[in-house]
Order: sequence, then structure tokens, then C-alpha cells
Amino acid sequence: MYIMSDAYTAAAEANARQITVKATFNGNTELTGDHIIDISVTEATNASGGLSMGATISSKLTINLKMPEEPLLLTGGYIEPFVGYYGIADYCPLGKFYITDVVSNDDFKTVTITAYDGFSKLEKPYTPTISMPATAEDILNDIANQYKFNVAREVTDTELPTVENGVLTYSENP
Repeated sequence: MYIMSDAYTAAAEANARQITVKATFNGNTELTGDHIIDISVTEATNASGGLSMGATISSKLTINLKMPEEPLLLTGGYIEPFVGYYGIADYCPLGKFYITDVVSNDDFKTVTITAYDGFSKLEKPYTPTISMPATAEDILNDIANQYKFNVAREVTDTELPTVENGVLTYSENP
């Protein structure tokens, strides 16, 4: 959860408001409503039939935009979208999304970009690089090390049985 300013909160709670968006590409190029035609974020669970114990939620970003004069690296890049309100200086981040598809029907004057959050990278068979059996914390740290992210919570020291390669995906682990 993000703590936003009082002005941002008041704008969000107002009966009438104008929403604005911006997006940063690859950490250095910021585009605003002058280039962004529309943007949507869709969340989906990996469980069939809805959210259940152990299910994960991954997000998909679709953004249509007019390309800027300076070329953007899209293939293999990432997007960080933000939402705000007209007249308010601060924006709320919506996450970091990795570009998977770019489509243009007009010689790249406009593009439709599809991108997924980092959790989608974990939907592949888990191959331990640690000795098994191992604790849940060891497995989580192994996954974090393999995918270069930080673990932001403590995990109980429950020992888990041997995980055979390819039986579980990275996202199904604790």
C-alpha cells in the first residue's frame, strides 16, 4: 500500500475528478497524456476458478501510444505506469511491467504494447540450485537469487520435502 498526500487522497475521494497517467520506459523516458492514448491493467489469478489458497495474482498492462520523436527501446524493455489527478503533483505507481509484445499497424506512429509484471516470469518449472530437503525460506531465497529480487518478508522454518525438477513452478513455492 502506498501512502499518498492529503491532496491526492482528497482528489481520489472527490465526486468529480480528472485522472491523468504517465509512464516511464526503461527507467529514463517519461511519456504523459500527450502520447498515451489509453492504458489498462488487468489482474489475473493462476488458479482456475478464482483466488484460492496458494494462488498468485499476476498483472497485464496494455498501453496504446503515439510514439515520441526520440525512439524508445521496446523489445526487452519495461514500463512503469503511474496514475494521478489533474492539479495534483504526486502520482501513484502501478508497478513494473516487462514488455512481451509490440504491435503497430501504421509503421510505428502508434503502437499497442503488452507487458506483464515480474511475477509472470515465475511461471516456469522450478529447478532448485540448493540441496533438498530444504526449508521454505531456503527455497524462497533460492528463487529470489535466481530471478534477482528481494524477499520482503520472513518465512517460517518448515522443512519441505525434495522437489523434483519440473514438478512445481516457481510461483507455486512458498
